[in-house]
Amino acid sequence: MGESLTKLTGITCDESIQAATLQIESLLSNASGRQVVSKYFNTCEPIQTDLDISNFMSSIMGFFMETVQYNTDLPSSIEIPALCAIMDDNSKSPIERYAAISALYTQNQCLEISYNNMIDQLKDVSIGVETGVGIRQWTYQTCTEFGYFQSTDSPNQPFGTLVPVSWFTGICRDAFGFYWLPRINETNAYYGGKHPGGSRILFVNGSLDPWSSLSVTKTISPELPALFITGTSHCANMFPARPSDPPSLPLAQAQIAQQIHTWLNA
Repeated sequence: MGESLTKLTGITCDESIQAATLQIESLLSNASGRQVVSKYFNTCEPIQTDLDISNFMSSIMGFFMETVQYNTDLPSSIEIPALCAIMDDNSKSPIERYAAISALYTQNQCLEISYNNMIDQLKDVSIGVETGVGIRQWTYQTCTEFGYFQSTDSPNQPFGTLVPVSWFTGICRDAFGFYWLPRINETNAYYGGKHPGGSRILFVNGSLDPWSSLSVTKTISPELPALFITGTSHCANMFPARPSDPPSLPLAQAQIAQQIHTWLNA
């Protein structure tokens, strides 16, 4: 994610995020500071427990995740340069900049940060209940198979240290009763990892999409080709053409159409 930010805006955006994160983490270390953070970010509940703190930090990281993942793909999406322009606004303190982004994404509604409420939502299997778009299923599959948690364990990122992998495995335990780690090795062995089996599969990825690191980005064989599109984000090739599309995108879409045509007529 940080790499995608720097590709379009340079290193200053990462540095601004890091400065804001350090200020927020310092405030979260004590009760009075947590009240200050709650006020800045208009949280729906007071930030009380360590689990709430991790949930809060994960939520505000999520604003950048959504922006990087979709960038210009969706009509309602905020573009990476616009987000970084807010973070680089030196007329405001670092925490004020981060809070401005939160207000932008929440549309000035309160920010839900309760860990217990989040677990209750994940456990709710009532018919007709919609918590996000498949978030229970997504979380379950992550807990059981893939384990691609968006954690802060790596030092090579600007989002601090308060969202460790152990917090995510705790979610797996509390929401689904799992007392084991995701079976990542078994999953890779079953599906083939970076070298999957099968035929007539075209792997399409964008250079700004963080998920591309988990995909096949280089052609394995004529039956398993890969197409890597410079300057695009998640699923950009699946949206209708727009005047703002980078030149690489319509070219890639033409290549996709040609590949499908070739396979259907073989």
